[in-house]
Amino acid sequence: MGNLLLCYDKLMKRTLVIGGTGMLAGLVHHLAVYNQVYVIARSERALKALAGSNHNVIPIVADYTHLEDLKQKLDGLTFDTIVAWIHSSPSSTETARTIARHCQANFFDITGSDGRNPSHTSHEREIKISKLSGIAYHRVVLGSKGNRWLTNAEISDGVLEATEKKFPVFIVGE
Repeated sequence: MGNLLLCYDKLMKRTLVIGGTGMLAGLVHHLAVYNQVYVIARSERALKALAGSNHNVIPIVADYTHLEDLKQKLDGLTFDTIVAWIHSSPSSTETARTIARHCQANFFDITGSDGRNPSHTSHEREIKISKLSGIAYHRVVLGSKGNRWLTNAEISDGVLEATEKKFPVFIVGE
């Protein structure tokens, strides 16, 4: 039985989710069925509520806007997949790049609906992350459903589909 558990542990993928206590909570719960899912959030209470009794959800209390704290919390960790909902700010590209340095395969960058229009999108984050060795950059654009915003469930389901299909650009909704 011990060898079976060791084998299962080696098959489990390690995923990091930034923004997993809100609209991506459903994604975290789905991924945690077969993966170790590390979640970064500022609120310890929200992280505890998200993890519940699921030992595959590993909370990391950190504010991604404080780079030194973030670097310390991620020190020594690597992930097969990173799903990042990082709000645009003057330092968001450097934050995303700092996080991406811990990625071994696929980096999914979640953006708002302005990301559907190339003239509204800065590709600086994509360029800087793509230069890191061994990382495939994927942009996931949150659209809408007709005249309304997407629900959290629709966002989580769409982002999950994006992680499975691994298209360079994936639009959730319309």
